[in-house]
Amino acid sequence: MRAVSKDKNALDRLVKIMEYKDNEYYIYRCFSAEVYDRAEVEDFFVLLIDGDVAWSCDQWFNAEDEEVPNKDGNGAHLIRLDALCKKLKIGMEVWSQEPGIGFEEHYIVNADGKIIVNDCADWCRIWEDEDGEELDQPEEEGGFYNYGSYADPKVIYGRSRKL
Repeated sequence: MRAVSKDKNALDRLVKIMEYKDNEYYIYRCFSAEVYDRAEVEDFFVLLIDGDVAWSCDQWFNAEDEEVPNKDGNGAHLIRLDALCKKLKIGMEVWSQEPGIGFEEHYIVNADGKIIVNDCADWCRIWEDEDGEELDQPEEEGGFYNYGSYADPKVIYGRSRKL
């Protein structure tokens, strides 16, 4: 995930929310969130976050509205990432892979909470050749040609239309 904001504190709060350490919000079944890079690009603060989610990021963006008010044990309630982006003025781009079921996901939501990209593609890792011999390096089939390539922070935040 690449998260972009003009407010560094908003990004710090996003990480707390993903770690279930916020008293107001949490997001759907985020198992881990590790910041592995922080940067300032032009007038934006940028975080790169790696983590694990249950099966898919789909519920982060496409959960039914009636699911949103569910309460966690500490009183925090579930929030979709598009609503959170709007509230905190954060743009984010998310790439995910699920090798067990075989798909990749790509999402971009801007700081106004508008989902710009909401896409999924069939994808798998091939571990054996046609004779059943294990490959030294797994091969990939399907998926996005640009998997893991992040858009410019201005695009993610919503101040540019060029993808």
